[in-house]
Amino acid sequence: MKKFILFPLTYIVILVASAQELHIHHINVENGDATLVGIYDSALQKYTAKILIDGGQSPAQKMLLPYIGKMIGSDKASHHFNYIILTHYHDDHYNGLLAVQDGRITADSIIDPGGYRVSSYFKHTANAGRRPDSLKRALAWLAALKTASHHLPEPFIKGRSAIMIRFDTTKLTSIGHKIILGRVGNKNVELECIAGWGNTLSANGQITPNPAPKKSNANNFTLAFLLTCGQFRYFIGGDMGGSGGTYINQEIAVTQFLKNEFTGDSSAAGDTIMSGHVCGFKANHHGSNNSNTAMFMEEMHPAIVVSSGGDNKGWHLPNPFYITRLELVTPPSISNELPAGVFNRAVYFTNLYNFSTSFRSLATANNLFKNKPGVSYSFGNDSPTRKGSYLLKVTGENGLGEESRFEAGRVDIAKTVPYKRLALFFCHKK
Repeated sequence: MKKFILFPLTYIVILVASAQELHIHHINVENGDATLVGIYDSALQKYTAKILIDGGQSPAQKMLLPYIGKMIGSDKASHHFNYIILTHYHDDHYNGLLAVQDGRITADSIIDPGGYRVSSYFKHTANAGRRPDSLKRALAWLAALKTASHHLPEPFIKGRSAIMIRFDTTKLTSIGHKIILGRVGNKNVELECIAGWGNTLSANGQITPNPAPKKSNANNFTLAFLLTCGQFRYFIGGDMGGSGGTYINQEIAVTQFLKNEFTGDSSAAGDTIMSGHVCGFKANHHGSNNSNTAMFMEEMHPAIVVSSGGDNKGWHLPNPFYITRLELVTPPSISNELPAGVFNRAVYFTNLYNFSTSFRSLATANNLFKNKPGVSYSFGNDSPTRKGSYLLKVTGENGLGEESRFEAGRVDIAKTVPYKRLALFFCHKK
C-alpha cells in the first residue's frame, strides 16, 4: 500500500556530504496552528528543504511572515516551500496560507483535503476520487489556490501532490504514503500521511473507516502525519478529535497504528518496554477537551508536547481539562540521575489565557507546571508583545547511537538572539 516519493532527488545527493539538522518550528500565530518542518544545513547556514503545515488564523503579515523572515530568511527562496500542507478547511488553519495568492509564500506542491476538480487548478492526471458528501470546502482557500496556480508568467503554486491526493479506504488511497523530504546524516526525513477524510491508518496497514461520515465538522476530515528521522518520531494531527459532540474518535486507531509500528522500544535506562512511543507531538485541536484523551497521550509516552493557544474567548483553548490530563501522562524514563540540562519531559504552550472563572488555562498551567524543569509557556494575556514560539532540533547524531537525541528551545523573534535552548532529550533506546 505504501508508496514513496523522493522530492527533489538533488537534495538526497547534496545533503549526504554536509551537516544537517531536522528543525520543527511551532510558530505562534495566536489562534490556530502553523508548523514549519525543515532540513537545515549548518555548513551552508540555510534550509535546503522545507514544508509549511497550516498558516494560522491571523493574516500572514501579522505573525507568520515576520517569523519566516526572522528565522528562515527574508529572501524569495526563504518564502518558498517544497510543500504547503493545509490539514483541513477551517480558517484558523488556512487564513495565513492565503498569502499564496500574491506570492508572499510560494510552493512547488500543495497538499490539502481536496474535494474539488483538480484539473481546474493543476495539470496532472491523478484521480482524486469522490470526496465525502459531508466534506465542506473553504471557498476562500480555493479562490487563493486558483489565483496562485494560474499566475503568469510563473505560478506561485506549481502543482498539487499526486501522491497525497485522495484519502478514502480504497487501494488508491494516499493514506499510508510517504514523502521523503531529504536526509539528516544517513537517515531519511519522512512524512507519512496516517489519516484523512475521517479514515485512519491502523494496525497491520489496515484503514479504520470514518465511523460517522455524515458528521460535517471539518475537523473530522483533518489530515494527520507522522514525521520520522531515524529513531526520532513526531505526530502532527491537525484538529483530530478523540471524543464527544460532533467529533469522531480517531485517536484509538492512531494508537493502534503506533503500537504496531514501534514495538521494540525501551527507555534509555532499558527498564521499560514502550510500544507505540513517539518522541513528541503537537496537541490535537489546540488542546481541545474533545481531543488528546488520557488514553491517547499515555499510550504514546511522549517526551514533549506542544500546544497552541489563543485569545478567542469562544474557543478558550487550550482547555483546562486537557491541561490537567497532561499531568497524568507518564513520559519515557531516561535514568534516575539526569545530566545537567537533560529532561525526560517537556510541556510547551504558545499562549495561555484566563477566559473566565470556569476556563482558567493560565491558572491551571501555573498550578501544575510553574517552575518545573523542562516546562515553558508564554502568558498570552500578561504581555501582548510576548508571543513565544518553539523550535525542536534533531541533529545528525540521531540514529547513530542508541538514543533518539534532540533539543527544544523557545523563539522570541523580537529579540536580537531569538532562539534560546530550553532542554535536551535522550529519548529512548531501540
